[in-house]
Amino acid sequence: MKSLLIATYSICLAASLMAVRAEDAKETAVKDAQASASSSTSTTVNGHTVTTEHKRPGLNTEQKAARKELIGKYDKDNNGKLDKEERKAIAAEDKAKMKKAGLQARTRKVVKKD
Repeated sequence: MKSLLIATYSICLAASLMAVRAEDAKETAVKDAQASASSSTSTTVNGHTVTTEHKRPGLNTEQKAARKELIGKYDKDNNGKLDKEERKAIAAEDKAKMKKAGLQARTRKVVKKD
């Protein structure tokens, strides 16, 4: 009787550990997929939906030079980034330079919740 009870307990314990391990593997796959970068695509892996991120291509030398010039000219708080007010201050001439270099502002999608 004791051996039957121990065997039953062992089987239950093994099944629980396998379930936990499968859950950890799924969470790891999702975290790895989300760590990639900016735009996302959803795919199904082993019956689970995984969202993968895609990195944007790097800047070329012309784009880097234009960005550095723009930040040097308009970054008033010297943090290396242009905040909302600093972006508003960019002149039309400099906006044209950005567009020519391929540095257009990102547009954000507004999702309306009903």
